[in-house]
Amino acid sequence: MEERIDTNLLGKKVWILLQGGYHRIGILKHITPDYLVVEEEWQGQKTDVIVTAKEIVKVEVFKEKRFERR
Repeated sequence: MEERIDTNLLGKKVWILLQGGYHRIGILKHITPDYLVVEEEWQGQKTDVIVTAKEIVKVEVFKEKRFERR
């Protein structure tokens, strides 16, 4: 990913679009030029996930409406 990630997103729930159309949703905990650390929750378990800059397409604030079924 070429563009910088806004540090104002730290501590907020974000949606990260990855290469191949995959995505991650979680609390943004750490930003470096090479990777992000996101806290994801799955079935009550919280896990820190490292996402490398190479696999990131886009990062934005998570919007619940985007994932509602139509």
